[in-house]
Amino acid sequence: MREKIYPIKYWFAIITLSLIFESCNYQYDVVVEQTDGTTKKFKCKNGKDTLNSTVFRFYEWILVSKWNYVDGKKEGSLIYYHPDGTIKTITNFINDTVHGINKVYSDSGTLVRRSFYIKNKQTLFETGMVNKNFPGIFRKKIIYKNKNNEFIWAGELYLDQNNEPTSVGFIMTKTDSLDNKGMYVIIIINDTINLDNDCTVELDITLPKIVYNPEILIGEFDKELTCIDTTYYTKPDSIGDRFTFKFRPKKQGNNYLIGRLSNIDELVKDDIYFFKGFYVKPN
Repeated sequence: MREKIYPIKYWFAIITLSLIFESCNYQYDVVVEQTDGTTKKFKCKNGKDTLNSTVFRFYEWILVSKWNYVDGKKEGSLIYYHPDGTIKTITNFINDTVHGINKVYSDSGTLVRRSFYIKNKQTLFETGMVNKNFPGIFRKKIIYKNKNNEFIWAGELYLDQNNEPTSVGFIMTKTDSLDNKGMYVIIIINDTINLDNDCTVELDITLPKIVYNPEILIGEFDKELTCIDTTYYTKPDSIGDRFTFKFRPKKQGNNYLIGRLSNIDELVKDDIYFFKGFYVKPN
């Protein structure tokens, strides 16, 4: 049998591809093939220390996810990617535990859902997605809270396209006192703020009328939404659409504020919860 002879340009292409592949791997300190067909590539803090590293997980050449290990535990942001490289989800970890803000994005880059986790438990979540199971129903902002493993309403309510009251499952969209308006609170704060510097936090409040003698509590809550450490508390004579206060961050890195608006029984029996994530940088 006559031996097949390949042209020089063929071998040049093979060598070039091999060099490209090897150079891609050289930027990582450790490469580990997984049984599920993916590959973990570690950029280690000290050469070969995978317990303190940034981990990149690939399927073939496509980046699937990325996270950090500190002493072998997930710390900071775990990011999943769509196949085209855009961000799919961002989940915050503290000491290998899901804690803080989780964000979900569509393949077009639109934020479709935010969740708040406290020690691996999804305690609050917010979505602005159209409910596909009920055509014609929309919501600008819905926030739920998890109580006794049941999600109940804690934010703006459903309205249909004709602004008529609608009831969907356990979510009651309107009572007579709500006057066809939703209710929610948005925390307005810069995405990045400075450590130990006072900054202004603004609450954008959508209520059907002025509320008298409400309670506003900002602080740290446990998984049952019981406040365990107060950051800010006030009981104003009344509130309308806006409320501001001063906040001084004490911890660098990913942070959040979580709040509760109470004593609004004339509008709704349940408290309204709200949350916001941001990053604190050194001065």
